[in-house]
Amino acid sequence: MTHRFPAACLSAAILGIASPLAAPALAQVATAYTCTIQKKQDIDLVPEILFIGHRSGDKTAIVSDPIVLHFNDDQPMEAKAVRVNSEKAVFRWTVRGPRTTDHRTVRLRYEVDINRKTGAIFLAARVTELRGQLSGRGTCEIKQIKTDS
Repeated sequence: MTHRFPAACLSAAILGIASPLAAPALAQVATAYTCTIQKKQDIDLVPEILFIGHRSGDKTAIVSDPIVLHFNDDQPMEAKAVRVNSEKAVFRWTVRGPRTTDHRTVRLRYEVDINRKTGAIFLAARVTELRGQLSGRGTCEIKQIKTDS
């Protein structure tokens, strides 16, 4: 699976952070994680590039990568912010993948653990039809962005 990661997707994900439905316009801080990942296995279910946008205090984030875009109609998707503090950020999401020959939908479950001080990332992926775990490690560029809510 070879997909380009268009810059427009990053913009869409960032814009998704700033909800127009929120109450009065107050400046909030969001964090943008742009990560490159080296996969351990030679399989295309571990993305080589990943974007996560998370607004401080939110229980969800926006995630985008070539796998999400491929299986989610070229749109970023929501991830659960499991733990976000000054040292660590942990996010989880599930991608509905292809259907198997026996008509079951493959689910791709992802979890990332980001060290907010060093930018180091560990990505774990579990596929419902496979045993074991796929994984990759890499680094994230972490930027603080002020948004209007």
